[in-house]
Amino acid sequence: MKANGTKNITRRMAAVIFMILISLLSIVSNTSAKSGQHPNIIYILGDNHNADTMSNAGHPFIKTPGMDRLAAEGVRFERAYNTTSLCSPSRASILTGTYAHKHGIKNNHIPWTGQFPVFLEHLSENGYETAFIGKWHMPGKGLPKMPFLDLFVSFTYREGQGAYFDCPMIVNGKDVPSRKRFMPEEITDYAIEFIEDNQATPENERKPFVIYLAHKPGHPPFQAPDGIKGMYDKEDIRQVLPKNTDPHWYGKTRGNVFQGVMKGSYYDQYRKYCEVITAMDQNIELPKWAHPFSGMANGEIYGMGLGTVEKKHKKYNPIKIFLPIPYRKLMP
Repeated sequence: MKANGTKNITRRMAAVIFMILISLLSIVSNTSAKSGQHPNIIYILGDNHNADTMSNAGHPFIKTPGMDRLAAEGVRFERAYNTTSLCSPSRASILTGTYAHKHGIKNNHIPWTGQFPVFLEHLSENGYETAFIGKWHMPGKGLPKMPFLDLFVSFTYREGQGAYFDCPMIVNGKDVPSRKRFMPEEITDYAIEFIEDNQATPENERKPFVIYLAHKPGHPPFQAPDGIKGMYDKEDIRQVLPKNTDPHWYGKTRGNVFQGVMKGSYYDQYRKYCEVITAMDQNIELPKWAHPFSGMANGEIYGMGLGTVEKKHKKYNPIKIFLPIPYRKLMP
């Protein structure tokens, strides 16, 4: 784990910082939240995002200035792992704080039951304005009922996978046409508008807020927007992938013929994968958020983190994820 991007922190120090974070959440859970007393929280979730696929992790060519800044301005946990390396179980664990064997979503086909409360509900009960924006992707009939959310923006298109471009949205239960072509830009705009509405509330009435912002990148099919598409076409992929990688075969698991036949060149797919990660990063880069945060007290009362859901070549192995927490009040 590193602080400020360079300083190594011992395991004992890591434990201390972790306890500080737990203490903050305990304060939120056990007291009545008022603006200025509790941090605003933005949790950004990527999909299929390998922990090494970022500039700050030493990747030789990918450009991720937004995630680099998150890592540099806070604490980056280098031993954070995904214990159930499938999409729906991982999302259920993040939302409920429980393992798959406990919440029951053990694969991508078991419906969401709602038997466990999600962390957004706990924060709502303690005075937070709450928003879920982006990819839900857990089985069931449409989106679940979550009356504790002040804003619920998601989609059921293509069995909940959505589309990189022109994805129809569902906003607080109503079908809404896509407002922007590229989905990461659209859901980021919803998040910024939510913050701006919060900050427009008179200070004596304003509540702290929490936003769960779930992106589609880097889930296949990898489709980047103009300006990013093709930017890594000339990069030497051999410096990144294992030496035994067959450039003409793309398979996520051994013996998986379907992926190999349908996806084509591994090298080409990896380049496109890096493109969508960079496209997501452009919507994480903090200058995009500068305007809504400019009116906040000292511009510093916020917490922001990035989690990732990544599938593994070998089934059920835990996956290393990127988890930075740039909460300025905890940093020297």
